[in-house]
Amino acid sequence: MEKPGKTPEVDITKGYLAERFEWVRVKDESKNPTGTFKDRRSAMIVDKAREANVQKLVLISAGNAAYSLSAYAEGSGIEVVPIIDSALPNEVRSTVRGFAPKMIEVDLSERVLTSEDLIAMARQNADERIWEVSNGFHTAYQEIVRELTEEPDVIVIPCGSGEGMIGVYEGIKERGWQTKVRGITSKYMDKLRTIHTPYREQLDAIGKEGHTISQYHILVEASLVEKAPPEIRSEPAATLAFGELLQLWMDRIRRVIIVNSGRGKLLDLLSRHQPWPTCGIDDPIQERKNLDRK
Repeated sequence: MEKPGKTPEVDITKGYLAERFEWVRVKDESKNPTGTFKDRRSAMIVDKAREANVQKLVLISAGNAAYSLSAYAEGSGIEVVPIIDSALPNEVRSTVRGFAPKMIEVDLSERVLTSEDLIAMARQNADERIWEVSNGFHTAYQEIVRELTEEPDVIVIPCGSGEGMIGVYEGIKERGWQTKVRGITSKYMDKLRTIHTPYREQLDAIGKEGHTISQYHILVEASLVEKAPPEIRSEPAATLAFGELLQLWMDRIRRVIIVNSGRGKLLDLLSRHQPWPTCGIDDPIQERKNLDRK
């Protein structure tokens, strides 16, 4: 498997964006080997697991993280055990089982599972060396900031558990930049019915420094028009990041990096999926303003 990273910065400053911003660029993580920024953490996990003679990796996943990790673990002798929510569509669960036969289905709405719980589920004998890797590898995402060619005012990134956002924040600190991070989340992104994130305290702490998380409501989700440009592969969670452009413009932000977290190749394995809604508006900033008046 190829190493992840060194993904392109795509300048999309044209049309209405050129009128409102100095520049807007997309850090296109869909160009990673399995099509997602999760490849950065997967490569780090497998490298560290090899060094530690780990035999098995277990993680909670909605599909993309498990696919990425399985791809990087292939040929290493390390087994990947995804813990998949039983509420996910049958098609997703059967597809994951195809590349990770030891997949375990669990009702994730019942309780928050600890690392010890997950390791116990994956364990088949007492001698196995098992790591739980659902979270804890945020440093892999610092590399995104290291690869940027110019300091932006704001970096916009989809925010699920917060792992990617914290990694980008630490990358900014490493470079000594004044850049702010804006995480993007919504109910649309809640593929897993679990409320736990080990990054909650860190997210609260960086919020006091002016880094923020924007949550989109159903009306905006269904009406957002600004998809990633056609040459960029993007899934709904990543597409939502473009919806922050209105607020950035209103806040007089001039230089923006949008992290396109990608469109994992798991979607290509599925025989069907719901397309992200569009309605043909040329200027999503104007459309968002119209929505806010309603």
